[in-house]
Amino acid sequence: MTNSDKKSYPSEVEIKEFWEWCGGLEYSRLCGKTYELVMPDGGIVNCRVESVDLNNLLQYAVPKLIAEGWSIVVSRDKGYKTWDTELNHSIKQSILKRLPELKDSLFWAIWEVIK
Repeated sequence: MTNSDKKSYPSEVEIKEFWEWCGGLEYSRLCGKTYELVMPDGGIVNCRVESVDLNNLLQYAVPKLIAEGWSIVVSRDKGYKTWDTELNHSIKQSILKRLPELKDSLFWAIWEVIK
């Protein structure tokens, strides 16, 4: 199944599996509705679609990809830079503000890598 074939929002099961791949450990089920996971840095994410935001993706998923030898490349007309080593915080924030749809694309791209 390609990214274009996927639904735009991941299911709770997919989100839970995704955060577990990032190092999250399940610790509770909230009122029988959704799981919460403790991340390696002590942060907490839940398995709702809202938890799949750029902040969480950049904090947990991207470093995991990089640790496994992958890199994320941001390209422009004048070349490209790798996300992990060459882009400073202000450039990252500028890119994220201009590309709000990046969240879904980034989630599904990482999902394809971990599957």
